[in-house]
Amino acid sequence: MLVKNYDKLIIFSAVLVTLIFTPTNFDALIIPKVAIAFCTSLFVLPELFIQLKSNFQNLKIYRSLIIIFCWAIIHLVIIIIFSNAPLEQQIFGRTGRGFGLITYISFLIFLFASVVFFSIKNINLIVIGLAISTIISGTYAILQKHSLDLFAWDSKTNGIIGTLGNPNFQSSLAVAGVVSLLVLAGKSKLKLVLITLSAGFSLYLVYICQATQGYLGLVAAMLILLAVWYWQKNKLVFFGLLLFSALGAGMAILGMLGKGPLAYYLYKVSVQSRGDFFRSAFTTANEFPLTGVGLDSFGDHYLRNRDSIAANHPFAELTDNAHNYFLEFAATGGYPFAFLYALLLLLSLICFLKIINQNKSFDKNITSVFCAWVIFQLQSLISPGSISIMLWNFIICGAIIGIYIKGLNGVTQLKPARPNNSFAIVGALLLILGLTLVYPWFNSDRLIRVGLEQGNANILIQEVNSYPRFVNKFRLIGLRLLEANLTPQALEVAKQAIKFNPEAISGWALILYNPTAEQTDREKARAEILRLDPWNKEVLLYKY
Repeated sequence: MLVKNYDKLIIFSAVLVTLIFTPTNFDALIIPKVAIAFCTSLFVLPELFIQLKSNFQNLKIYRSLIIIFCWAIIHLVIIIIFSNAPLEQQIFGRTGRGFGLITYISFLIFLFASVVFFSIKNINLIVIGLAISTIISGTYAILQKHSLDLFAWDSKTNGIIGTLGNPNFQSSLAVAGVVSLLVLAGKSKLKLVLITLSAGFSLYLVYICQATQGYLGLVAAMLILLAVWYWQKNKLVFFGLLLFSALGAGMAILGMLGKGPLAYYLYKVSVQSRGDFFRSAFTTANEFPLTGVGLDSFGDHYLRNRDSIAANHPFAELTDNAHNYFLEFAATGGYPFAFLYALLLLLSLICFLKIINQNKSFDKNITSVFCAWVIFQLQSLISPGSISIMLWNFIICGAIIGIYIKGLNGVTQLKPARPNNSFAIVGALLLILGLTLVYPWFNSDRLIRVGLEQGNANILIQEVNSYPRFVNKFRLIGLRLLEANLTPQALEVAKQAIKFNPEAISGWALILYNPTAEQTDREKARAEILRLDPWNKEVLLYKY
């Protein structure tokens, strides 16, 4: 494959990850996305190595980035070795989340591939990719709004999930893609019509998602667009916008805290819950500052580390994510992991600002990508991670760093590397390896959906211990067996669950509420639940 096609492969994969889901699966919006990202990253890896060797081995800054890349990989391995979280959970991630080792490795490879394969000449591919993703996923969300969805999703929100699984994610994508849509519409002969349609489409999408962060993001995107424009045209207006934005941001923060004129609109139960999540994540990170509790394993520690305020709220929730990227990384990977991510964002921001400052005219493509980047960062402060959004985030970070470095070193395009069939073969073999690793995950999850839909206990019992095992798999199957009055089988699943992960409260709860469990086992389960959830009043009052 020619070098010029790898940039397109990266964007095509990001679009596919954003849009794909497999209705045949229980975890339909996670497994296929992780599988595509992981397999694509493995396929790209040999070519990435060739290009680094051929084009950048003499550039100090690239060597520095390689050191950071290796540091991240080593730290991921250290997390897995020294944390007590189950290995399978750390490799594949939690059900409904998917932030395991293979996902983070995929992000890192996409990041570095974007550094290498993107330049100022092809940055428009990211604009096109974001626009396509927004149009297709947004259209599907609109169909869901009007009850035209072909699939019945089990959603705990308003049901407008698009292809991302959550209205907050969908609204963030709509806002991130709106500027890209406007840029592409502006290049057409029918630009006034297409600009109007693009703006209306995005506004309606944000409206039906009913996500406050969507409106805030839309305001932020427009302010950024104007700020970059006036930075090139009128510095006085730019600083006025900067001051206005700072005041607006301050009022928004106060509003989320229940103060100021925006409190009525922004101070909601969901915002208060995030405060509970944040405090527990911070406590967890302080308890395990170097390695965290294990990849995608915050859910096993949330209840134990929440405070009395969180426990006594009438809306007290259970969560498996900190709803803030930095706190999630710190809790699950330690402060070094969070620092690496912060370093990446800081480097990306510096590169963005330097490129914008160096441009003699307004660059629509760079500006639209910058708007998307800012929206993704704002979303990351108050939401759990989305594989699709995080993948776009890493691609944009890599691309903008690569553009700045290439400009700094006078590199406009990559030199064709000497053809090497052995590397092509390695790429194909790595792709097959990736498929081999994720297929058992895909197939087991598919069979569990079949067992749940058919009410087939035999399939469920057979699959509960199939590789890879997950806490949610034990919980889901154990509950279904209890509901079917198959209490001996449910008890066996519960015992397997606590053997797999004794830090997960669900396994102990399955024993506690199983009438066929021995009294001593139920007493132990009660004690373990209190250890894992000290503020659990229902267990404290429970009478045998």
